[in-house]
Amino acid sequence: MAAICQRDEPGPVLDLLREIASDPSNNANPGILDVDIILDNQGHTGLHLAASLARQRTVTALIANGADIHRGNYLGETPLIRACLATHNADQQCFNTLVASLNQSIRTLDTAKKSVLHHVTALSGVKGRAAPARYYLDQILYWIAQHQGGDFRSLVDLQDEHGDTALNIAARVGNRSLVRTLLDVNANRTLSNKLGLRPGDFGVETEVKSDVTLNFMSWLMRISRNLRVVQRLRTFWHRYEPVLRHLYKRVRMSFQVRLPHPCQRQSTYPCCL
Repeated sequence: MAAICQRDEPGPVLDLLREIASDPSNNANPGILDVDIILDNQGHTGLHLAASLARQRTVTALIANGADIHRGNYLGETPLIRACLATHNADQQCFNTLVASLNQSIRTLDTAKKSVLHHVTALSGVKGRAAPARYYLDQILYWIAQHQGGDFRSLVDLQDEHGDTALNIAARVGNRSLVRTLLDVNANRTLSNKLGLRPGDFGVETEVKSDVTLNFMSWLMRISRNLRVVQRLRTFWHRYEPVLRHLYKRVRMSFQVRLPHPCQRQSTYPCCL
């Protein structure tokens, strides 16, 4: 653990894991490298620690040596989930690289049926963690838009053991920014938890976003390779959407041509005698 915490050098970490694996009391098959060996009393493996501390080189080396990216700790939390519960990846602005390495575990749930989005939205309710939570959510959704065809619905509408969706949690903790982001990817606002509470019960606006808004957001995330551009355009759209809609209707009405009934049309050709 100390080797991972001190620096991002995979060599010493793998050597220490081999040393631990050689001890018969720690490994049922001494001499065989087990990179998924448990290192603490919470069930964390080396990949959990490296991911949460933003040690990308170590993460890559562990995966190359067979580390299981779906492996959970005693609570079922994957390395990707553990990374979202810490701020190191946000501080170093390197979470996009980690998502690329662990993307296959984006839809892996913990023992409470919580997805990585459940944990991110819950994190946003902790004092001082709203900005990292927004960064993590944007990077995950950006990856899905770019590499998984924009299949947001299969993730954002997952319900945990209490019936809560990520939108329900974001609304309950009062993070309007995350609520808007989840609505932009068409999160279902009508799903209630086991207590019958919906996002609207926590103050989420009840108007349904139009297909124009949803299609625009999905298209924007798919074509843009710069996340900052997506964020700025999304903020612009939310701020000026009513004005843009009004202008669109006025322009459409001003250029609308009402054709006369076919029986009332006059021929443009002169009569031939």
